[in-house]
Amino acid sequence: MTGTGDSPVEMTAVGPDDFQPGDSPSAPVSKTSKAKPAPVCIMSGETLDPERMLRFVIGPDGTLFPDFAENLPGKTVWCNLYRQTMQQAVETDAFSKAFGQSVKIPENILDMIEKGLRNQALSMVSMARKAGQLVTGAEKTEQVLRSGKAGVYLTAAAKDADTREKLSFLAKKDVRIVDLFTSDELSQASGARKVFHAGMTRGGVAARFFVHVKRLNLFRKI
Repeated sequence: MTGTGDSPVEMTAVGPDDFQPGDSPSAPVSKTSKAKPAPVCIMSGETLDPERMLRFVIGPDGTLFPDFAENLPGKTVWCNLYRQTMQQAVETDAFSKAFGQSVKIPENILDMIEKGLRNQALSMVSMARKAGQLVTGAEKTEQVLRSGKAGVYLTAAAKDADTREKLSFLAKKDVRIVDLFTSDELSQASGARKVFHAGMTRGGVAARFFVHVKRLNLFRKI
C-alpha cells in the first residue's frame, strides 16, 4: 500500500496488477536473460508467474520442502501462493499425485511457509542496512521521508499512533507503507534496538523487498 497523505494505512490484499514484469523474489530479471517457462499450479492447472507461486521439492526420504530460493535440486512442483490453496493441496494429497509418489508432509508445513516468506522479506531489510539504504528511529525516518529518497516506510508502532500518523502523512504516493512485522523482527533484521519506525531508500533492494512483501500478502491473503 502506498502513503496517500491521509491517516495511517495498512497493507491490503495483493491484486493482479501489483506484480509487474521483472518482479522477482530473488533478484531483478536481466533484460537479456532468457525467460523461463511459467510454472503450472498443481491445484488449478493455471500457468502463473513464479512470483505468485511457491516451488516445492522432495528430499531423499520423500519429505516435502518449500524451496524459497528456487535453487534446490531434484524434481519440482509449484503451487499457488494462497494459503487456502496450499491447505487444499495438503488435504487432497495433491503433492503425492504431482510427484507421482508418496510424499511426507510436515504437520506444520503452512507455518513453515509463512515463516519462510517472512524471513525472505526481512532478509532484504538486513541487506538494505548493510548497503546503507536503511535508517531506523522516528527522527531519521522522518528525515528520509522528507528528503524524497524513501521507497518504503516500515512501522511496527501500533502503540505510537501519533508518530505513525505523522510519518504516514509524510510518505508520498510512491512510498510503500509496510506494517507486517513486529518491532522485534525489525530490530533483529536492522541490528538496532527497539525499532518501531524505519525507512528504506529507493533502489533494487527496496524493490526486491516489496516483491517479498507482496508474496507474503498473497499467502496471508489480507
